[in-house]
Amino acid sequence: MKDKDNVVYTVITGDLVSSKKVENRAFLQQKVELIMDEINEEFKSSLVVPFNFTAGDEFQGLVSELEVSFNLTQWWKRRLFPWRTRFGIGVGRLSTPIARATSSMDGECFHRAREAIEMAEKEKRYLIYRTGDFILDMSVNTVIFLMETIQRDWKEIHYKRYWLYKELGTLEKVATREDVSKQAVIKTLKAAKYSAIMKAEESIKILLSAFQNRLSLSTQRG
Repeated sequence: MKDKDNVVYTVITGDLVSSKKVENRAFLQQKVELIMDEINEEFKSSLVVPFNFTAGDEFQGLVSELEVSFNLTQWWKRRLFPWRTRFGIGVGRLSTPIARATSSMDGECFHRAREAIEMAEKEKRYLIYRTGDFILDMSVNTVIFLMETIQRDWKEIHYKRYWLYKELGTLEKVATREDVSKQAVIKTLKAAKYSAIMKAEESIKILLSAFQNRLSLSTQRG
């Protein structure tokens, strides 16, 4: 294990939006636990500390690679739909040793994740990054804001067919799965401005990957 003082980590903090208004909270929490187990297994090679509940309906995980963080939030978003989840992602060093649960840890990555999720709650956003790099934060968070602005008009069918298109790769396969015409799928995706969303997601991943590469080079030189 590398010296923690020379390693930069990424904290992903998630919180269920308006969960206190859910009538069957026990059912919702059980669903979150099942999804958490699924995600911890799927992303186990990237997770330094697996996701776990920290307080109330808030959950948190620690990863070593920033670029995987966006994919993780999208997994959570799809698996929990139609319930909404808010995320704050923080990047930085640790001030404590790595533990079995993030609730026993501290450091600037945790402080930045807390700042991010508090700002997301204040601004009624669903995802905000705090990396310590002003230009990256401004770029990524602006792209995310524009995505969220488009998706405010999405209905369940838009989310469902967009995710299916990303999963299956062709309009024909989505149409077959949905038992509708290809034209119906095209109409739904165009209304969702799916091409703009896909380009935005790709831009976010490129920005995060480039920053991760700079961090890796900086760590090697240090």
